[in-house]
Amino acid sequence: MWKMYCAILQGCAMGVSKLVLDPPLPDLPSWGAPQPLWWLLLVSGMLLWLWWWRRTLAERRTAAAWRALIEAFLKASRQGQSSEAKALATTLKRTLLCYWPRSEVASLRIDQALQLLCQYCAIEHFQHSQAWLVGACYRGETIVASPSVAGEFVAIAAAMQSLGRPSDD
Repeated sequence: MWKMYCAILQGCAMGVSKLVLDPPLPDLPSWGAPQPLWWLLLVSGMLLWLWWWRRTLAERRTAAAWRALIEAFLKASRQGQSSEAKALATTLKRTLLCYWPRSEVASLRIDQALQLLCQYCAIEHFQHSQAWLVGACYRGETIVASPSVAGEFVAIAAAMQSLGRPSDD
């Protein structure tokens, strides 16, 4: 009798341990393909993120152009060589193209571009700096900037810093 009782317990223990170790689980439900609404939400979310990223990059680029123009004015006021005049002219045109329409800025000479910037900053029109820029950029003269030109450049840079960059409205 004892042997029969042990055999029954062994059979039950083997059956129980097999169920415990490897229980039968139901199949997972098939979710299928996402519904069209989910695809629409995913695509619209990606487009919204792309729009936000491009706008952020554009704002950073225009802010960097404004800061570079201020630095170009300050560098030209310190050194005052004709190479700084050409660098200032290039930076001025590039910065103005960031904020004003191309149709208004592209055909401007450097003196007219400086006049447009001075009008935006609401400061007086500087004749000495215009003459120096025109002489260095268009006539190819190698003249060192006078103290009056350096003072005008510092005043323009100070006005640009205090006023801030133009808004995109």
